[in-house]
Amino acid sequence: MMIFTFFVIGSLVYAGPKIACENPAWEFQKVKEGVKVEHAYRIKNVGDETLEIERVRASCGCTAASPVSKTLKPGEETDVLTSFNTENRSGKQIKYIYVHSNDPDNKMFKLTISGEVEEVPSPKIIIRPPSWNIQTLEPGKTQRTTIVIQNTGKIPLQINSVIPSNTSVNFALTSSTIEAGGKTDMEITFLPDMASPTVREKITLTTNDPKRKTLDFNIFGRMDMESLGLTLSVTGVTPVEQNMQINLYLKNSQPYPLTLKIPDALEPNVVTVSPKNIHSFSVTIPKEKMTAPEASGDNIVYQGAYNNLKVELTVPVPDPTKGGVSPVVGQEQKKSSVHVKNPSQGVETTLPHASQVP
Repeated sequence: MMIFTFFVIGSLVYAGPKIACENPAWEFQKVKEGVKVEHAYRIKNVGDETLEIERVRASCGCTAASPVSKTLKPGEETDVLTSFNTENRSGKQIKYIYVHSNDPDNKMFKLTISGEVEEVPSPKIIIRPPSWNIQTLEPGKTQRTTIVIQNTGKIPLQINSVIPSNTSVNFALTSSTIEAGGKTDMEITFLPDMASPTVREKITLTTNDPKRKTLDFNIFGRMDMESLGLTLSVTGVTPVEQNMQINLYLKNSQPYPLTLKIPDALEPNVVTVSPKNIHSFSVTIPKEKMTAPEASGDNIVYQGAYNNLKVELTVPVPDPTKGGVSPVVGQEQKKSSVHVKNPSQGVETTLPHASQVP
């Protein structure tokens, strides 16, 4: 006797909410760069309780996804609509979409979209080096460097414009058109204007590179103002009732006297340091005066780590034709620039006009 046993298998129903997708991984056909690929994933609740889709997120900003419905009763279905922007993408691509829900066994359900993107021929700009860090700048000394602009793309690169951030930055570009696989040089000169102890300038290039239509070449540096022989340091800040006591140290390496005034301080607030000498002194400043002053005219405000301290420094600048100290190269003859080092309080420098110097 032969006995046959038959099993009838129906749809499985799980206890609690349960997320499922028949095809969680989808691969698209090869497309050209720039095409937007779209797909709908069918999501089903195969549990016996309501499934709540809390949120849907993608693995990168090039992919967007959202569910048509966020609440699914047992047996109900919905679509997760997905779009993938292939702009600036090429080669094999794989992206993930994460569906967060109240499924206790799979709180983050993963969907996959993949395929190949065919690159559209275009120019590609690369600058070597990518920036210029001058380290220490000497006042009045022109700095020079040469950078290389490369085109690693498959069609010619056109440099449409080159815009320096400041008139102290100049350039000479060998060629504005670079063939595929080619390169050109750009010479850059920089003359510090000494309006700040730190330098943050840039040269902005606009090109026909679709991925980098605008590109900044940054210039960094720090001014070596000690070469001018002036050093002012804040050695201490002490609260005294409703005031602040500021302890200062001034070193004068110049062959002429320096007069320092703290205009916001209570009198006495003026000191003269003799040539080739050092001097320590303290001033008392009302707390309400320790605010950020504004820069105007020949006054320059440096922000610091503490509050802000306004300083006026008078420096004689003799006429160079009479054997004195020469004005800084590149500055207007009616002005001379100096620096107060270590502006841990904001520092404002007031400089005399050459016509006022005896």
